[in-house]
Amino acid sequence: MEKQPFTFAIMVQPTKEKGVAERIADMFLHMEEVSFVRDIAPVIFDQFQYMNLDQALCTEASEEIETALEFVNVEGYTMKCVPQFEPTLNGTMQLCDLIYKRTEKW
Repeated sequence: MEKQPFTFAIMVQPTKEKGVAERIADMFLHMEEVSFVRDIAPVIFDQFQYMNLDQALCTEASEEIETALEFVNVEGYTMKCVPQFEPTLNGTMQLCDLIYKRTEKW
């Protein structure tokens, strides 16, 4: 019996790094609550590091969050955003975080 040559193939899928909107949408889909300060801001700052934070970049960051919310909506969820306040020393309140909560799938 003649020996058959041993051959093998490796399928390599091109890797595509997830963008900001996709990373945020993943958090929205897989976490009960998503904090802007704790969860979203680090993703945004990671993407835009070493860049001048001008109005155009701030607008782009807002658009990335809006795109992530649209991704989640396509999956059948809605999100609600609840502002978190804390008192200041002079008797006013300040916004300290935004907590995004996913609703049940419709």
